[in-house]
Amino acid sequence: MILNICLDEFKTIFFLNGKVANSSIKKAIREMEGKPSHPIHSGWHYISACGVKKKEGYLKVAVVRNPWARFVSCYYQKIVGPKPTHIVNIRGFRKGMSFGDFVEAVERTPKTKREMHLRPQTVSMVCENEFIPTWVIKLENIKKEWKKLQKVLPIPDLIPRNTTEHPPYRECYNEKQKQFVAERYAQDIELLNYEF
Repeated sequence: MILNICLDEFKTIFFLNGKVANSSIKKAIREMEGKPSHPIHSGWHYISACGVKKKEGYLKVAVVRNPWARFVSCYYQKIVGPKPTHIVNIRGFRKGMSFGDFVEAVERTPKTKREMHLRPQTVSMVCENEFIPTWVIKLENIKKEWKKLQKVLPIPDLIPRNTTEHPPYRECYNEKQKQFVAERYAQDIELLNYEF
């Protein structure tokens, strides 16, 4: 699923990914457009990375997150969290499974079957080996970076939604699991300049 939202009225494109303030950003975009916040997933023009590349003069904003932290957040929200989620309906995943079992289930999942919260973030940001975003906001610095964005775009403050409580991500991994994420999300780590 492509989550690049093209806002022609504002000459802006947002590259969005699951577990990277996606719902909060969509709500802020709706407010900026003066539209109701629900339904949050419809009514936009979605565009591929190669389509974004053709849009000259547009602000191209990507909001990204440390891949190891994002993976842990996904586990705690989708597997451990109290609300039932669609990910447990995917073969090999079950509610309440251990983090180690979750890592193994993701490892067995073919690339073509990756759920949006588990796919690499940069999949929708690269066209013909070219990284397309012109402005990258790291979730780890989002408050400060969002204020900078608000100086060029009339977008409201972000209100946190769908946050998860969990231990610091570094405490969740053993060496093998850490290496798995490093390999699975190698392009994210390289292009977005992250380390464990």
